[in-house]
Amino acid sequence: MTEPAAESSSGLETPEPPTLHWSSEEIASFVTSSGHGRVLVVRPGPADGDRVVTELRGAGYRVGHLPLTREVSHVPTAAATFVPDLVYVALTEPVEPCLAALELLAADPRTGWLPLVALVDERLDPKIVAVAYERAGCDFLSAKASDVELLARTHLLVRLAKAIAQTGRAPDLGPPEPEVANAPAGDTRFLTDPDTGVHTRTYLDHRLPAEIARARRYQRPLSVLVVRLEGDAMDPARLSGAATVLTRRVRTCDVVARLGTAAFAVVLPETTVDDAGVLAARLHADFEDRAEAASIGVAGLDEPRAEAHTPAGLLETAARRAAGGAGSV
Repeated sequence: MTEPAAESSSGLETPEPPTLHWSSEEIASFVTSSGHGRVLVVRPGPADGDRVVTELRGAGYRVGHLPLTREVSHVPTAAATFVPDLVYVALTEPVEPCLAALELLAADPRTGWLPLVALVDERLDPKIVAVAYERAGCDFLSAKASDVELLARTHLLVRLAKAIAQTGRAPDLGPPEPEVANAPAGDTRFLTDPDTGVHTRTYLDHRLPAEIARARRYQRPLSVLVVRLEGDAMDPARLSGAATVLTRRVRTCDVVARLGTAAFAVVLPETTVDDAGVLAARLHADFEDRAEAASIGVAGLDEPRAEAHTPAGLLETAARRAAGGAGSV
């Protein structure tokens, strides 16, 4: 369709470029990537007539359906048995089983690493969406999303899950680059900080909500340390040395990640604030032995301060204490 010509300041008509309007059929035809993967759909009620299930199966995905009941403790085991690459959970009425399923899937080690997406009913109270993110740290997609949006999101997340499962790193989703003789073997920035070898902030932002959800589900303690280096923290040797101090002290279940230019975070599952304080004191002594200036702040779920009970709250509280407030070492 061509818009009417516009008049220029000189009074002469100047034609405008035509505006193209694509039909829904034409847009749908742009999705040319067939599905190769396994997708699990978790929702209350039967799968018969479910648009998401029907559309994904039609696109070539192997789709499993897991019906939700009031008792959802079996969900992680059933999900892991299907071995999915991606899990969709319908966030609809009744809400509580859906929230519980999201939390369980995010916290269970068999499914916690999988892309987890809540399909949001448009009539749902936005506060429920906020609760879902706090409890599970999941992604969201409107239940009324177009088929193109559904397939595009599914295709991207299945590729991501497969790449992480097979190689431990995210796939290159951009255009291919020409190979050169000295090309690096792979880009691991998604999971690993290239300067220190510990996890990245991106990884931490996905892992910490899952660890908090797990701790809440099983009523277990969890604490976080924030370690700040003082002075010239851009020195690669200092950064690498600090990372070595941290990784040598922590357990295999703990998570060490780089927070920023001069800071690291350590996530400590099954650890009270008092126990985390003991570890912080040992780390501080390790840094002193290296003649390294560092401050360490501690925060945990077993503290009465409610603002510390979210991922951002834990990190902010520990960071504030590392800067010199209460709870610093």
